[in-house]
Amino acid sequence: MIVFEIATPGTWLDCEDRNWAWRIQGQLRSLESQFFEANAALNLFIGAQSIRPSFADRENWERDSQRRSEIWRIIEQEAGVQPCENFDEIRFETEVRFKREKWAAGGVPREFEHNLPFIYARAFLYALDAFDKFLGVLAKEENVPEEVATHHEKIADAFPHLRGVRNTAQHLEDRAP
Repeated sequence: MIVFEIATPGTWLDCEDRNWAWRIQGQLRSLESQFFEANAALNLFIGAQSIRPSFADRENWERDSQRRSEIWRIIEQEAGVQPCENFDEIRFETEVRFKREKWAAGGVPREFEHNLPFIYARAFLYALDAFDKFLGVLAKEENVPEEVATHHEKIADAFPHLRGVRNTAQHLEDRAP
């Protein structure tokens, strides 16, 4: 697990202008929230990538194949057809029953397993983008140390295409053929 740490030296901002302090504290809380969301999403992504999908296991594949054959024979008997009759309809019904049986037993759909890393990657991307945006807003506030703007520039240098990648992920329909 990768843990990026934030050390907060205090509970609140000590400033005469309480409205300013309240506003900046809110921005800092939002910034911190996005920071930890990105860190959590990164760890979930790494974890999901290291898990071998259940459908890639040979024993599971053989067991599933055997169960599909059993369901196929049951459907043929129920329909009163000979082997290879109504092939497409029986194949379809076999898959429907097989999947529902697996899901009822707690099995995870293949598509869910396959998409987990992509979901976590997108969550990381969105959190990193939000962090960058919050930092940019904070950098423009008066009486905020100049180092905040410097750090915001460092993010832009480190991730020059962050906004474009986030926009692409957010608007996939614009990239569809």
